[in-house]
Amino acid sequence: MDSPNVMIRVRRLARAAVLATVTIGCADHAINLVSRDCASVEPFSEALRDGTRVAVFMRRCGRARTAMAGAVKRAVQWVGALRFYHGEGASRKGAA
Repeated sequence: MDSPNVMIRVRRLARAAVLATVTIGCADHAINLVSRDCASVEPFSEALRDGTRVAVFMRRCGRARTAMAGAVKRAVQWVGALRFYHGEGASRKGAA
């Protein structure tokens, strides 16, 4: 049976028993539980809060969205130029 209530209860019981390892048959549940635990630890929770603040700011601020769109466009053009020059240099080496 795949119930989130069961998974939550097992996790709560394991934490109450101060178990260091818990065997979970489903990798998805294990990853979910580990990521939740990591998100509650201070360095990770601060990074998560800061990242969320940046994302909210970028979504709400039109000026920031415009600046980011311009930066992305320039980055894509730069990568395209790199591929062009690298490819052209490689073809000259092969021809010589």
